[in-house]
Amino acid sequence: MTLWAGFLVFGCASPSGSIQRLGPARQSPVAGRSLVLLETRCENSANEAERRLLQALVGAGLQQSGRFSKIVSTASAFPRPEMKVLVVIKDLKKVSDSARLLWGDLAGQAGIATEVQVDDLIDATRITSFQAFGKSSTGWDGAGTTDQALQKAAEQIVAELIKIP
Repeated sequence: MTLWAGFLVFGCASPSGSIQRLGPARQSPVAGRSLVLLETRCENSANEAERRLLQALVGAGLQQSGRFSKIVSTASAFPRPEMKVLVVIKDLKKVSDSARLLWGDLAGQAGIATEVQVDDLIDATRITSFQAFGKSSTGWDGAGTTDQALQKAAEQIVAELIKIP
């Protein structure tokens, strides 16, 4: 009975992600066959480890999708990237493994808000921009950490990028 009351009071949220489009996506001749330059930035330098993890998660997701020929993280002279994806971490609420273990559901949900800009580097135009959000689960299972929120945001970003016409 006490366990049931705890779920009613605190709940048990599942991980989630969402997208908010900032404008219509335009048709791009480079989408789908391009060498993509993927950059991530964060507004708070204390989030450098999370920035690197998000970059790795988005890069791996794009690579696995097979939609783009190659994903690079630095611009090179040859071959020249045709499309640039810039992911900026705007807000990050962290929940560590130790906080989840110690406080369980009371540690709350980790969350991330990002802004993504996609540019065609051949004709120097914006293809699309959108915001992507990720939230971790809550609960006592240890799963609801910052890494889970980053994973959910990365999944949303990849899903949106592979939809570019």
